[in-house]
Amino acid sequence: MNCNQCGIDNQMGAQFCRACAQPLLANQQFNQQNFNGQQQFNHQFNQPRQSASGRAITAMILSIVGVFLCGLFASIPGMILGKMEINAIDEGRAPLAGKGFAQTGFYVGMVGTGLSLLCGGFYLLSLFASYGGY
Repeated sequence: MNCNQCGIDNQMGAQFCRACAQPLLANQQFNQQNFNGQQQFNHQFNQPRQSASGRAITAMILSIVGVFLCGLFASIPGMILGKMEINAIDEGRAPLAGKGFAQTGFYVGMVGTGLSLLCGGFYLLSLFASYGGY
C-alpha cells in the first residue's frame, strides 16, 4: 500500500506510513473518493494531530521510575514495552510521534536494569563482608 503523501510502500494492513506517519486509512478513503469521481479535497487539513501511544509513554515512565528507585520491577517492563513499541512504529502499526518516548523507555530501562543489578551486587558484597569476618 503506497502512501499518498510520500509515496513509500508500506506493509498491507499498516495503519500509519512508516516514513511520514500519515494515517493510511485516510489514504484509502481518499483513493475511494477519487475513484468514485467525487469531489477532491486536500485531506491534509482534515486529519487530527497525531500523538504518542499510551504504550510508548508507559515504557518511558516505567523506565524512569526504575532508575530512580533502583528497581528491576519497573525498569525491565519499561525496557520490554519500549522495544515492542519501537518495533510497532517501524512496522507502521503505531504512530511515529511515540518513537522518542519508546526509545527513551528502552534505553533508560537498560540503564535502570544495570543499576539495579549493580546495587544488588554491592548489597550482597557488603553482606558477605560484614558476616564473613573480613
